[in-house]
Amino acid sequence: MTSEVSSNYVFSETDLQEEAHRLQEEAHEQQWRLTLFKKQ
Repeated sequence: MTSEVSSNYVFSETDLQEEAHRLQEEAHEQQWRLTLFKKQ
């Protein structure tokens, strides 16, 4: 029982990290587009 719960916790932790990383890259891309747009 305990090991199952802890493995689920680890899995959700990894999911959160991947989601945060994806959002960070998305925000970076948006900023890059904005910079490109301002230069024109």
